[in-house]
Amino acid sequence: MKIHEFQARALLAEYGIPISGGGIASEISQAEVVFTRFAHPTAIAKVQVLMGGRGKAGGVKRISNAAEAREFVAKFLGKPFSTSQSAGESKTVRSILFTEDKKILEEYYLGATIDRSAGNIALLFSKFGGMDIEEIAAKDPDSILKIHFTPEKLPGCDELLLQIKKQITVDKVACAIADIGLKLCRLFIEKDAAICEINPLAMVEGLGVLALDAKIVFDDNASFRHPESASLRDPEEEDVREQLA
Repeated sequence: MKIHEFQARALLAEYGIPISGGGIASEISQAEVVFTRFAHPTAIAKVQVLMGGRGKAGGVKRISNAAEAREFVAKFLGKPFSTSQSAGESKTVRSILFTEDKKILEEYYLGATIDRSAGNIALLFSKFGGMDIEEIAAKDPDSILKIHFTPEKLPGCDELLLQIKKQITVDKVACAIADIGLKLCRLFIEKDAAICEINPLAMVEGLGVLALDAKIVFDDNASFRHPESASLRDPEEEDVREQLA
């Protein structure tokens, strides 16, 4: 089960992972209020649909003023939206996420997923964020750190720190990433996830590290253990064939 970015961000925050401030506009009348709350002085607007490539399709934009925020929401809300990754299928946009526009100094990739070839779980880190992990692997496979762990034994913070310091030399930043990595591993195990991605995980002014985007997919086979996650499902976004099945 996939969940929207704004839901994934809330789950990261629940596990103590720092995120940029943000809020949802689900009606045109809310656009200016939500924008004003998080603009310093600009904010980032993102259409909320369960597909990748939103930025390239025009669904992510830096917004400069309240009027522009209203215009963006009016353009997409209630309208069909598709990307190069949606195989020609479109989904109706029912909410727009506005987030703080942080000055990014560096972008990283951090994710946890099942490594079927190794028969366990892998925490993946790369100093090259902002692109798909497949693209990173194709361009520079040696840039990806892969740290395996099991549900019974999460990686230790010291172990993560030693690995991350191979790519990140600033101690404060490396420590922050290691802490976030450990929390992401806990989230992955405790919520029976199939994928947990933060891309980008960004170093911002002041050397703080924030999750600026998030993708979480739950393992449907474990849904019986997580009734609390049922409310996160968006049936309108699911493939009709899946619903019938």
